[in-house]
Amino acid sequence: MPVEFYSPKGSINFVICRFGHKGHPEKIINNIKGSDFNFELKAENNGFHDLIVEEDGLKGYYSKIEPFTVEYLDKNYETDKENFKRISSCEFFVDSDFTYIVGKGAISKEVILSFNCLGFVMEKMRFDTFQLLEIAKSYGKLTSVSVRNGKKEPIKTVKMTGSVEDFEHSDTVGQEFDIESISGTLETSFGRSKLTVAKTGGIALKLDNFRGFIPMEAIKNAFETYIKPLL
Repeated sequence: MPVEFYSPKGSINFVICRFGHKGHPEKIINNIKGSDFNFELKAENNGFHDLIVEEDGLKGYYSKIEPFTVEYLDKNYETDKENFKRISSCEFFVDSDFTYIVGKGAISKEVILSFNCLGFVMEKMRFDTFQLLEIAKSYGKLTSVSVRNGKKEPIKTVKMTGSVEDFEHSDTVGQEFDIESISGTLETSFGRSKLTVAKTGGIALKLDNFRGFIPMEAIKNAFETYIKPLL
């Protein structure tokens, strides 16, 4: 059965980590099941759940229970607050060499930390300015570049548009400014796509032809075609 991720708007946010099952996904499941990193609703224990060995990897979920506060006006029109709890989740897929974590960045950090606590060495990928420029060369159209001024100046972050060559040969980028992220459009086997890559490792993929579910193959295709060759 093809691995898919739910996405009603056809866009997905993920990070990629250097960690794979190396042909033994069952070992990961056994280590998790025998640990304290299993999700339990009644006990309010954050952790992994619904782990499934697929044909080419391991798919699973990580959920956490987090408190939040709602502020409202009571019947006397006075401000009051009420505390609630909610479940936040992310999905992940482990192939033989890499792990793809789909969801909010805060939960992704917990997934990585939990795997490391279990004895698996998982490292999130990050990208420098020149790697981002190389990725941008493959874009059919470069739509935006976000740069940050490393010096003590009033303007810290600015977004620019243009061709890759404009930034590649600029004395500004790489010396006074660091690239924070790049966005551009691609023509792939899955149709027209928009790919955003940040230096912190965050990646966003939007597929024009998909709504509801995004296939894992589309994520791997974007990574292996445009990012992996630079590693």
